[in-house]
Amino acid sequence: MRSINRRDAFTALGATALAGIAATGFAKPETLTAAPKKAPAITSEQRLVALCEEFIAVEFKVDAVHAACETFEQEEAAEAQLKALYAEEKVILEKLEAIKATTLAGFIAKARAFAAWDRGDHLSKDSGDWDIIMLGSLIQELVDLGPRDNLSHLCSTLASA
Repeated sequence: MRSINRRDAFTALGATALAGIAATGFAKPETLTAAPKKAPAITSEQRLVALCEEFIAVEFKVDAVHAACETFEQEEAAEAQLKALYAEEKVILEKLEAIKATTLAGFIAKARAFAAWDRGDHLSKDSGDWDIIMLGSLIQELVDLGPRDNLSHLCSTLASA
């Protein structure tokens, strides 16, 4: 059996140190203790819900512009602002359309966005058309499952349900 001398110990120690340095270079950041933690990825469903809330916020802005207009001249003066808001809505709508709702939260979010935009026209039971009444009923029931907030301010039909 061979004994270990200082020269052998330094060689082994050096090789071990080099291997550790090399391993650190190849290690994934999440395995290093000092590595910053990566933010969790947002799911498409979470993105959908956020977009719907963004859409509803734009509807509140549209409502505020309309509420400030008391005369025809004021409406004409607000036309450019409304046009910009409608363009913003269109961009959000295109993103919303691209994301398929796969959970109840997603369906509720889309129903809320529709109710905010529609202002209750399709939620009315007075339309006389069975398909519109049924569609309105489905949307109303989905909205009712969502948060209780000031969405009824935009859609008076929600307040009466």
